[in-house]
Amino acid sequence: MTNKEFAEKDQLFKQACEKVDLPNHKTSIKEHGGKSRVVTGSTSLTRQASKWRMKKGKAWKEGRH
Repeated sequence: MTNKEFAEKDQLFKQACEKVDLPNHKTSIKEHGGKSRVVTGSTSLTRQASKWRMKKGKAWKEGRH
C-alpha cells in the first residue's frame, strides 16, 4: 500500500491528524516557465503518512492516543 492510499484509508491515522490539526503545511507548486508558487493548507497527508508509518511526526507523537 502506498502512503497516499494509507492516508486516504486508515481511520486511526486520519483521526490523529485531525486531532493535531493537520494538514497545516505549505506546498510549493512548480509552474510552467520555471516559476513556483506556495499554496497553504494542502489536503494531502502523504508525507505525514510516511512519517506515521516510521513512528515519527506530529500526528504519531501527539495524536495516536
